[in-house]
Amino acid sequence: MQSCIHNPMPNLLSREEILEAFAADRSLAGALMVRADLSGAELRGLHAPRGNLVGATLDGADLYGANLDEAKIVDATASGTKLGSAHLRMTDMTNSSLVNADLTGADLFRALFGHADLSGATFTGASLKGAYFAAARFRGADLVGVDLAAAVLVGADLEGANLTGADLTAADLTGANLTSANLTGAEFEGATLRKVKTAGAVMRAVKNWSG
Repeated sequence: MQSCIHNPMPNLLSREEILEAFAADRSLAGALMVRADLSGAELRGLHAPRGNLVGATLDGADLYGANLDEAKIVDATASGTKLGSAHLRMTDMTNSSLVNADLTGADLFRALFGHADLSGATFTGASLKGAYFAAARFRGADLVGVDLAAAVLVGADLEGANLTGADLTAADLTGANLTSANLTGAEFEGATLRKVKTAGAVMRAVKNWSG
């Protein structure tokens, strides 16, 4: 059970201080962790909603089930990071790199990922409803069965991504690159599909495509 802190972490924390707080089961809600190097850290179930991790290094860290709702993780690197079942609702990861990250079953409701690199990342079963992915890269990403309803994917690069069974109802894919993507059984009711590139895309049983 997380300890209750009335004035959560007012000072900029080092890696050692963050790991110490985590080991003591203390909440890091609102903590200042700017440019912290947490590469390879074991932080399963971390409680850090509204935390400031701008410029942080999270490569290879285990953040399975972490609560990072409304956290600011702009310009961070999180390649190969484990974020399965993590809470990332309204989290800002603009311009961050999550190459080959695992976000299986994560909740990214209305999260911000503009210009982020999500190439090779796994989102199977995740909820990305209403999330913002303008100009983001999803090359080769696994998006099987994800909820992308009302998501903004303007100019996103989804070349070679697997969107089998994904729900893109009312999503905005204006100018998106779906070259060689697998769209089998994906739902596009009410989606904006202007200037979408689909050369080589697999479109078997696609639902309500009007591009």
